[in-house]
This record gives sequence, C-alpha cells and structure tokens, in this order.
Amino acid sequence: MKDDCYRAVHRLLRKCEYDKVLKLIYDRENHSLNEPYSDDSNHGWYIVGDICFKKSDYKLAIKAFKNALTQRKDDSEALMALANCYAEIGKPQKAERYLRESIRIKPLKAYVYNLANALFDQGKFRDAIEMYEAILYQNKQLDDLARKNLKLAKKKRGKA
Repeated sequence: MKDDCYRAVHRLLRKCEYDKVLKLIYDRENHSLNEPYSDDSNHGWYIVGDICFKKSDYKLAIKAFKNALTQRKDDSEALMALANCYAEIGKPQKAERYLRESIRIKPLKAYVYNLANALFDQGKFRDAIEMYEAILYQNKQLDDLARKNLKLAKKKRGKA
C-alpha cells in the first residue's frame, strides 16, 4: 500500500502537479502528514519541502526539511535542501552550517560548490576560492560554474 501511494505521488510530481501532491500528503492546518504518508515521514516531509521550495515558500520548506531530518539525521539531501532554503532567504551562515554537515555525510562536488557559494555570500572569499578550486576538472557543468564564481571571488578578494 505504502509503495502504491508514493508511486501515485511521484507520477503527479513528474507532471508538476504540486498542489495535488500537497493535498494528498500534507495537512496544512495541523502541519502533519496524512496517512499513509506518515509511515515514511522522512520521504513525505522531503516531498513537502521540495514542493514548497519550488513554490518559493521557504518558511514552510525549512519546517518540512527539518521534520524530514528528525526522522533521518544522516539525510544529506535534506541537509542540502535545507541549506538551499537558507541561501534563498539570505542566511548564508545557516546555509554553510547545513552544507558542511551534508558534506561530512556525503562529500559530493555539488555540495562543495554550494558551500563555496555560501562562503562567497558571507564575504569569505579566500575560503570560497579554495572550495571552487577543489572541484575544478570534476564535472563539465560544475566546472564552468565554479570557474565563473572563482573569477568573481578572486576579483572581490582583491578589493577586500
């Protein structure tokens, strides 16, 4: 049953029918997951957080990702998503905290890139430069982004 309900949710997500998904799995009034989605609450809360992030409802996304993390503290994707929320609302220090934790759990280059961005946003250009340089030559798409931001960080560091 649980697998079937999440199959339906993922089918709706592929169609970008976010409001339908939220109605299915989330009780906004009680800020809780509906049955049977609460049986796998890490998954359910992550989906709620992801939808809210896409809809720019960062306050609710933060709550949802934190709820997901109460169920599975080692969820590096939820940590990264939470960091992205804080970056979007202009809180790079909090973003840095959650990115460092996600990297500790799973050292993905995309997490390192986002950490470099959080450091850049705090004016920690020397640290950001080190992070950008650490991920060069790893992935074409990430490499291009890192090079662009590396150039900006070096320019900003020269002015600081």
